[in-house]
Amino acid sequence: MLNTLIALFTSFLTVGASAFGGGYAVLPMLRDTALSHGWLTAEQFADVCAFAEITPGPVALNAASYAGFTAAGVPGAIAATLGCVLPSLPAAALLVLLWKRFREHPVYVGFFGGLRPAVCALIFSAALTLFLSAAFGGASLPALLTGRASVDAAGLLIFAGAFAAARMKTLPPAALILFCGVCGALMA
Repeated sequence: MLNTLIALFTSFLTVGASAFGGGYAVLPMLRDTALSHGWLTAEQFADVCAFAEITPGPVALNAASYAGFTAAGVPGAIAATLGCVLPSLPAAALLVLLWKRFREHPVYVGFFGGLRPAVCALIFSAALTLFLSAAFGGASLPALLTGRASVDAAGLLIFAGAFAAARMKTLPPAALILFCGVCGALMA
C-alpha cells in the first residue's frame, strides 16, 4: 500500500509540475499516467472526464483524485491530489511576481506566447481522445485508420447531438451533461 501511495504521489507530482494550461491541456498526461500504471482503464478515464466536469473543482484535479481513489482508496486520493496540486502553488506565486515585474518584457511575452500553441495542441488531443472514446469505444487512432475499430453508433449519435446542442446553446451545460449521462445509462 505504501508503495502505491508513493507511486501515486510522485506520478501526479510529475504531472502537476509539467502541466501548463491546466484542465483539458493536462488530460493527455493524466490519461497516460493513470493507464500506464493500471490505475484506470481507458473507459474509466473517459467516465472520469465526464464526471470531473460536473463536480466542483478543476477537471484535472478531480481526475487525479479519482485515479488515486481507484488505486488506493481515500489515502490514494489524498496522495494523488497532493501530488497534482503541490507544484502549482509555488509556481503560481512565482508567475504572479514575474508577471507584475516583467509583463511587458519581450522574453516573458514570447515565452507565454509560445506556450499557447502547445496548450491548444494538448486540448485538441484531449478532445480527440474523448471523441474516439465516445464514437469508437476508446479505439486508438491507428486502429481507427486501419479499419480495425468499430463504430459505436449510439455513442456517436449522443456525441453529435450533444455537440450540436452545445454549439446552439439550447441547453445549459449541466443539463446537457445530465442528459448525456442518462442516455448513456439507458444504453448500458
